[in-house]
Amino acid sequence: MATTTDRPPIVAVRLEVTTQSRPFRAVYVGEHECAHHLVPFLANALHAASPEATITTTEIRSGRDWTDPIAELADESADLTALVAPHHLARHRTPSSLDLPLRVHQLVDTSTPWPQVEQRITRRERTAIRRGVEAHGYTVEIDHDGTLLNHFYDRLYHPTMSSRHGTSARTATRTEAFRLFTDGGILLTLHSAGTFVAGALCHRTPDGVLHGRLIGLLEGDDEWRRRGAMSVLYREVLRWATENDAPHVDLSGGEPFLSKGTFQFKRKFGATTTIPRTWLGARTTTLTPKRDSPLMRRFLIDNPPIAHNDDNSLSARYYFDHTTPPRLDLSDNCEGLTTRHLTDLDNFPWDRT
Repeated sequence: MATTTDRPPIVAVRLEVTTQSRPFRAVYVGEHECAHHLVPFLANALHAASPEATITTTEIRSGRDWTDPIAELADESADLTALVAPHHLARHRTPSSLDLPLRVHQLVDTSTPWPQVEQRITRRERTAIRRGVEAHGYTVEIDHDGTLLNHFYDRLYHPTMSSRHGTSARTATRTEAFRLFTDGGILLTLHSAGTFVAGALCHRTPDGVLHGRLIGLLEGDDEWRRRGAMSVLYREVLRWATENDAPHVDLSGGEPFLSKGTFQFKRKFGATTTIPRTWLGARTTTLTPKRDSPLMRRFLIDNPPIAHNDDNSLSARYYFDHTTPPRLDLSDNCEGLTTRHLTDLDNFPWDRT
């Protein structure tokens, strides 16, 4: 596992976006491991902002480490830069820059009785869960001896990762899955009419926190999500934690943007947005929009970031301009986000126009 003293090599990843207007370039600079988390998000978000665009990714291994300056690797011609570094080395800011956590996690307090935990789930989600159970007869079972673990890995987890993430999927190996199970893990299985349709492999750490590690739907079929299977499964994970003295459930997390579907989904379960207590949590992403363009504006408006405030608390940052209002439909209504900032791109301090 990387630490700030390991001095891991730095890579630069360039995303060339070819549109009908002028070319657009986004550049990531940081550790190779961190690139696996952030670069696919940037590529997907830019493609969503300009569906007709062609995106070409080029990785440059610099051979440098954190003892060397890295700003020059960011490419002065870039429209957007994301520089990832340990907190104490994060720099190269301009007036347009934001400091983001590399990742955020979503933590649910399960230290109180179950009725109180359940009430923190949004009313709309509780209603959807009830209707899903009534329509599909969902029942949950706990696999205590691992008899369903291979089935879960082959038929649920692996297909789900492939369907969601394609070639960028960061899939745990079967060996890793079994190690998690044997070292304080539990496998919750959800069934409909006798069919195993959804499952979650969770791992309990020595501090008692239950971490949601691997999750999957039967054959990766998103129809089960639309039928409410994932919502029922998450509720049952929280119920198990409450009834088995786990003080918190870490639902894992993702990149620090309100547009992440997983963020919005987990927010509904009363989750608090936090910084992960791993080496990933010790990294800062300095995000700098450099040049004004329609694609840049679309990216910023459609992907409100979660940023550090000066006191290191977290805030939601919404952008808008004279033609497009802020995406307040991407809710920041969750514990852990202490403030909301709205920025007018018509009066933004662009480095270049």
